[in-house]
Amino acid sequence: MSEVCRIANDPVAQALCEELETAHGYALANFDTGIASTEFVQAPGGPQPRRVQSQPDAQVSAPEVYSRVIELAERHHLTGLRLDFLRGRLEIPWLADDLNPQTNADERLRSTLSAQFGRIERVIRARGIAAGSHAYHVAFHRYLFAYMIRPRSEGGLGLRFDTQQGPPRTATDVFRNRRATCLDFVNFYLMATQAASIPAVPLELFENASGVQMHAAIGVMDPSTNQLQLVIDLMSPARVRAPRNGEVWSEVSRREQLSYFYNQRGIRNADVQAGEADIDLALSINPGNYLLLFNKAFYADRRSELTDARNLYLESIAANPTYAPAYFNLNSVALRLQETGLAQWAWQRYAAYTANR
Repeated sequence: MSEVCRIANDPVAQALCEELETAHGYALANFDTGIASTEFVQAPGGPQPRRVQSQPDAQVSAPEVYSRVIELAERHHLTGLRLDFLRGRLEIPWLADDLNPQTNADERLRSTLSAQFGRIERVIRARGIAAGSHAYHVAFHRYLFAYMIRPRSEGGLGLRFDTQQGPPRTATDVFRNRRATCLDFVNFYLMATQAASIPAVPLELFENASGVQMHAAIGVMDPSTNQLQLVIDLMSPARVRAPRNGEVWSEVSRREQLSYFYNQRGIRNADVQAGEADIDLALSINPGNYLLLFNKAFYADRRSELTDARNLYLESIAANPTYAPAYFNLNSVALRLQETGLAQWAWQRYAAYTANR
């Protein structure tokens, strides 16, 4: 057994770790760099997300493995190389590579975007904006997004917001279907900006009153102020806009972004066993996330494993004490367990967090 890779209860991470160790020469120092995550900080206007960086601890964890795999996959993707060992183990939705040599949608996507990048660059240069400047990046975003939503009959991609909330799509799926949910759009847009070497920040929006994750979008930061300057939002009437008063946007790490992809695929999978496997994978990538714990509890609840469901709902509440749906579901489980004190407490907390909504 590997001396570096000793990951319990996660065979996917263990296999990926061993692959990185044997085929790519990764050692403990390559893995053990700490992990960025989001925690909630109570504030007068509601929970405020805050970025937290854990410290190295002389051992390899599953989230560290997934972070290294994402980094390596992005580097290889941008240089045109394939990482065939990912196939069947992990799908990274924002890569313009479907990991299938029998199809050419990813090749057509890369060539289509590359040609458009050249057109955008020529237009911006003609305006006298210096390449690589912040003004250049902002202009590039505006032109790129306009191209994405312009009808195909007018030379654009014809990308449209999809109100049918099915399983999430990869970048190549979006290119084939020309439709995207907010999560699909963020993955697709991130793929394009990575290929063009244009800075872009994946975002999630929190509703101040309850801390519920509401929406995904792309942000553009102003490096002179380190403030969010633009929000690029497929479902907003003002598609490229400044942040609005009262919005609480949080940057999403690549690892968190990948976990949300598997979470959405899990909760929308008609195959319950496969769906729960995706939720488990999402949790191993992003452990301790309140939304993933909530969905894991929901699966236990559906199987009538009430003690497990109760404990998982409590873990979700501990991770985000203002997430009202967790209290609502905990109340139901506690009543069936005949734990009337817990049920009453959960209902009181639910009522308190929804009273002003």
